[in-house]
Amino acid sequence: MRDRNEEIENILSSLDGLKPVSANPFLYEKIRNRMQAKPPVTQPVLKLALALSFILILNVFTWTQLNGNNSANSATNLIATEMGLNNSSYQY
Repeated sequence: MRDRNEEIENILSSLDGLKPVSANPFLYEKIRNRMQAKPPVTQPVLKLALALSFILILNVFTWTQLNGNNSANSATNLIATEMGLNNSSYQY
């Protein structure tokens, strides 16, 4: 028990040589300047414009691909009608 008390006292006495922490004298000015500085708006706006233009190009490409297949769809519908596979020829 005595060894334990001595160890605790040694640890507590090691803190005697420490001096209090002092802040940088210009810290307040640095923080105030950063708070007053306005972030550049161009970076987020540029990213948003790029993303929206990519989505627009992708939509236009998809729309043209879907509308370009009308000839294939009409040929498929013609064959289905000739073979009697359309919905109007079902007999219940």
